[in-house]
Amino acid sequence: GFIIFAVKSINEQKENSANQMLFALAPSAGPASQDDASSARKYLEVAVEYPGTQAASRAVLLAAAAYFEDEQYDKAEETFSQFIKANRSSDFLDEAELSHAASLDAQGKTTEAVTAYEKIIGQKPSHPTSESARLYLGGWREERGRGEVARILKIKTL
Repeated sequence: GFIIFAVKSINEQKENSANQMLFALAPSAGPASQDDASSARKYLEVAVEYPGTQAASRAVLLAAAAYFEDEQYDKAEETFSQFIKANRSSDFLDEAELSHAASLDAQGKTTEAVTAYEKIIGQKPSHPTSESARLYLGGWREERGRGEVARILKIKTL
């Protein structure tokens, strides 16, 4: 009994410390004091310092988003992929998969991006991320001269 309590207490302290560190990194409402790449590195430091915590998982996701915002799409792709592989049961998995596809798209990896968007749609056709994936695909196809297919995909999302 005591050992279980002690281990649980240590894990809770670790999670609390990690959450405090993440909270301290949260952007303020004022002007940005650091670039997104710097934020990404700091988020990844939390993940390394507090492995196995929920805060570490969130930190990886926040790092990926920061890389994306900084237009470092290759690093965003890699970091979203890392999150997806390590967090298959996360409540944020669907959004991470959509963001991963967007990172591929932003790098011009069209075939991979289309495959990723289609996979999202196939897995959960009525989920909001599938609706977003349909819009991305519709926009992509419309830009490339397949307007009729794009319009059909957009209509399906309405």
